[in-house]
Amino acid sequence: MRVGVDVLDVAEVAHSVERFGERFLRRILSPRECDRAGESRIVTPEVVAQHFVVKEAMLKVLRVADDVPRWRDIEVELGSASVAIELSGAALRWSERARLRRIVASVSLSGGRAWGCVIGEEEE
Repeated sequence: MRVGVDVLDVAEVAHSVERFGERFLRRILSPRECDRAGESRIVTPEVVAQHFVVKEAMLKVLRVADDVPRWRDIEVELGSASVAIELSGAALRWSERARLRRIVASVSLSGGRAWGCVIGEEEE
């Protein structure tokens, strides 16, 4: 079993969104994530921070050394009671090398921070 955890101040994301705008969002979010956020009109620093901490936690589960995945290689879908992760590109290759058969994630907002946890279960 592999576990990755990350925490981030939402204010840091708000500053980056304010400073870099669309360029920052397109670097962190995949086109599908941008579309989903745009459709619901919820592209807030809190939502972006939640995506970011889940992606960072996933990178920790993958234990990457080289061929580092792009942020957009890890797609996050925030549901009302669940978090789904879809991997592509280098992230998918690392997942296959690690023989991860199941990935579960959780995310929360508290005290101006986003908290993300990802657990990867390896094949036996």
